[in-house]
Amino acid sequence: STHVHYNVGHLYSTEIVSILLAWSILEDVFLSLCAPSRNGNLFALRYCDSNGFINTMLDGYKSSGEVYELFRMFSNDRWKYMNLNIATVRSLGTIEFRCYHSTADVDEISSWINRLINFCERAAALGNPVEVLEYADYNLAKFILDLTGVRPTDELVDHCRNNMSTAFRMAYVVPKWEDVKELR
Repeated sequence: STHVHYNVGHLYSTEIVSILLAWSILEDVFLSLCAPSRNGNLFALRYCDSNGFINTMLDGYKSSGEVYELFRMFSNDRWKYMNLNIATVRSLGTIEFRCYHSTADVDEISSWINRLINFCERAAALGNPVEVLEYADYNLAKFILDLTGVRPTDELVDHCRNNMSTAFRMAYVVPKWEDVKELR
């Protein structure tokens, strides 16, 4: 498989969580660009297939009141095998995308990396996680196109809408995101 690390050292914790939240909504769109063998792969689990992810986020924030503590909760190997691995935030200062298939095609890899960079920059720029969720809820098809570059089919829109319940819980982990200004 092809793994891509994106440097998040320059981002606020809220921006990293915004990327994670947007990914949780758009995961099926990105998987539609990957080889079918990557869907359901035990070394690249979807967020909706992982047991306890949201509860672990809630516990991490409740135990300290610090958003950065969310990343501590995910810094062990238990959470490493997600499509979007945040276990690397504390150790490497990156998030790791693990869902793409193996290929030796440089142009294909370059296109995938550029799509991920674009996604991360756009998701982080949306503001806090509640603002990401509100944008997705307001116009999901435009949200998909803007953040992934993929023209959504009705089926993809439906998949993303189904993922929004997880995103909703994630967005409201912190009562007032606008008050959080901590760096990674």
